[in-house]
Amino acid sequence: MSSSADDWNFENGKERLWWAENAVGHVFFTSPFSPLPLGYERHSTTSPKEMDRLFNRMHEQDREQNEKMIESLYNRNRAKYDMLRSTLRNRLTMAGVSDAEKNIIRASLKLMDERDFKMQQNTVYGVSAMQESEAPTGPMTTKVM
Repeated sequence: MSSSADDWNFENGKERLWWAENAVGHVFFTSPFSPLPLGYERHSTTSPKEMDRLFNRMHEQDREQNEKMIESLYNRNRAKYDMLRSTLRNRLTMAGVSDAEKNIIRASLKLMDERDFKMQQNTVYGVSAMQESEAPTGPMTTKVM
């Protein structure tokens, strides 16, 4: 086992962090020996402040990718969901529908409305599944001495 002084991940006893970045600003962690995709440049640092900045960029990048994926999943079937709701409402106004069927349709529409309301209520900044905190609160009214 090699000592940390001989390791490529350390320099003068400090940990060295390696990452690759392209012109758009997309970053990922790498090593000095890993092949780089076309358009990426390899960078490294031993500065804790720069490492924190890089970790924050990675976090934001992952959060944005996850938001896009969740929104695409939601929007992919939204048209079918809206069409089903419209079909149920049309069926409710038709003449040959029994009272039992109307009750079932009303209950279904009510559940769909409750589901939509709950989704809107849970949404912070547009994507409920990616919610990291509550909406910002107003300023504190108590004075700190």
